Amino acid sequence: MCITRRRFGQTLLGGAATLVTPERAASDDLLGHDVICSLYAYPNFTYTKSVREAPPEAQQAVKLILDSVGMTRNFEVLAGTFSAKVGGFATMRNGRRYIVYDEGEYQFGGGRTDWNAMGLMGHEIGHHLGSHLFRSDVSDPDEELEADRFAGFVLGRLGASEDQALLWTDDLNPTATTSHPAQARRRVAAREGWLLSEVVKQRETPNCKPDWLGERFNLDGRQCRLAQTCTGGEARPRLTCEDYLGDWRWITK
Repeated sequence: MCITRRRFGQTLLGGAATLVTPERAASDDLLGHDVICSLYAYPNFTYTKSVREAPPEAQQAVKLILDSVGMTRNFEVLAGTFSAKVGGFATMRNGRRYIVYDEGEYQFGGGRTDWNAMGLMGHEIGHHLGSHLFRSDVSDPDEELEADRFAGFVLGRLGASEDQALLWTDDLNPTATTSHPAQARRRVAAREGWLLSEVVKQRETPNCKPDWLGERFNLDGRQCRLAQTCTGGEARPRLTCEDYLGDWRWITK
């Protein structure tokens, strides 16, 4: 049994990093309906032709993003096929949290990092971690920017360059809507997040630098030197001496 609720003036795809297309514009009347029914134990979603549990590669991508900020997952990730160019969205159904992405557009794994796909996933995770869906399931421009900053930040934490961290914003709608800011503003927000990740990296980088301390000296017939090592960012001296092959070996731990 399916239950359809009419919700005037609201958007079903709360928290969506969606692309506005002619197909979507022609189907805007669907956005006023909330369709809840069973589809292989998962709810049905607007524009969704089929949905399944996300493959392991996508699940691993989610884990990497969450690990970068020390969080655990509180949502399910679904891969879907869509009748319109949606991209992906975060939502809640019957108290359960979901991220649904278009597996035809976004690929994970394959032996390389797809920063475009990682950016989309980071954005949608930002909606869940920011508790945006508890306030309303209607997309809000300020919340979209917050999720954009989060995406830029986590991509930076994962090693993305500035260009890589902004790659996912290339296909965003250039024009602002009532629910989403214009592409240029969203790119600024994503860049702000990436720049913040660079600041955090600098704070985490230890000031200590491994180096030699003083000149060589003879100890029991061997050439030895003191060296400065860094453990947890703290400097400590260690003794190292040459062996009979001329290689330096640590003498003290």
